[in-house]
Amino acid sequence: MPRPAAKLSKKLTARLARVGRVRGKYEDLCQREHITDDELEDMYETWFLQSHLAFESFLENLFIGLLVGRLTADRSIRPRIQVRSDRVAREVIFAGKDYVDWMPFNSTKNRAEPFFRGGRPFDLSEGDCTLLAEVQRIRNFIVHGSSHAERQYLKILDAHRVGVGRRKAGTFLRRHKTVGPPPETWFEYYLKVLGHSAHRLCGE
Repeated sequence: MPRPAAKLSKKLTARLARVGRVRGKYEDLCQREHITDDELEDMYETWFLQSHLAFESFLENLFIGLLVGRLTADRSIRPRIQVRSDRVAREVIFAGKDYVDWMPFNSTKNRAEPFFRGGRPFDLSEGDCTLLAEVQRIRNFIVHGSSHAERQYLKILDAHRVGVGRRKAGTFLRRHKTVGPPPETWFEYYLKVLGHSAHRLCGE
């Protein structure tokens, strides 16, 4: 019997919440000078990559789960083909490749159109896709550090009028986006972007 797709989004948001709690503990360590600012900012980048990877895993599990009928969400979600096993689903989706990219999100959105009527539920709004694209660009800057990745990253800082973190994403992610109450860092903001996107994809 199919289970609600919402269980996947809840599992992801619980994992993101754990990352957030760990971040708070490390901030406390930094305040007490047990670790340096540079060390903490390196951790911000690590946590960001872990969160990005968790969201990618969520996308793959949701896509395959809906396709094989193991998961259920909105009634408007209708696969175009019938597949009854994860193995066959992966063979069809991967088309002979060892892996496929689920991020940037447009990769998943475009992939969904041949498999699901109307591309649902992967037809997120332009606004949601824009925010997920920012997550991807920050990830690319942390991982690659190429001139192209840097240019795309700096566009985000310029768009948000942020003057710090131009050399290191961890500095930007640690900066407060809002002063509160309670204050919120850019890191926390992007974790919310991932969580909210997951809930929307699961029809919540």
